[in-house]
Amino acid sequence: MKVYEEKIYKRQECVKRECDLCGKVSLGDEREWDRVSWEVNQTIISIKIEQREGYSYPEGGSGELYNIDLCPNCFKYKLVPFLISQGAKIKQEEWDS
Repeated sequence: MKVYEEKIYKRQECVKRECDLCGKVSLGDEREWDRVSWEVNQTIISIKIEQREGYSYPEGGSGELYNIDLCPNCFKYKLVPFLISQGAKIKQEEWDS
């Protein structure tokens, strides 16, 4: 969940991010849920999955959409097991940079 505050010129700015499941607050931007020295513990969405409803015209459009914020623990221990239980073929992979 993103928490917004009204700013100058009635513009909304994201001031913090909370996990929609457990309420954990991010320490920094959307990728910094747990910032400890060189340790990496982040949830990065590189493919956007959203559901939209509304109207779209050549000059613009509007409607509603779902946008979900998850901390690394809820992603790994809640979302992934749920998706696997629904038949998703998800496997843990190694990474190196």
